[in-house]
Amino acid sequence: MGTHVGFLDRIRLLVDEQVSEHGMAHVAASVNASQSALAHWLDGTAPIPLLSMVWLAALTHTSLDWLVYGDIYDRYIITDACCGGDI
Repeated sequence: MGTHVGFLDRIRLLVDEQVSEHGMAHVAASVNASQSALAHWLDGTAPIPLLSMVWLAALTHTSLDWLVYGDIYDRYIITDACCGGDI
């Protein structure tokens, strides 16, 4: 992602990757949200709750720093030790 990509674009990217592999219902359940709430996050009409953002990052093995700030940080986390392996 060499061009400037915003926070919502990064959320959409992660969700789209997961939806194409597992389906919308799985992604929504994994981040403790309804499918309609997920749709509202993706179209920018509702904010994503912090805990759901953490779960989305964990689901996709993505750094929260990358998710929030973009390409100045590496996208992928190396370990899930931060979460105790429970997510």
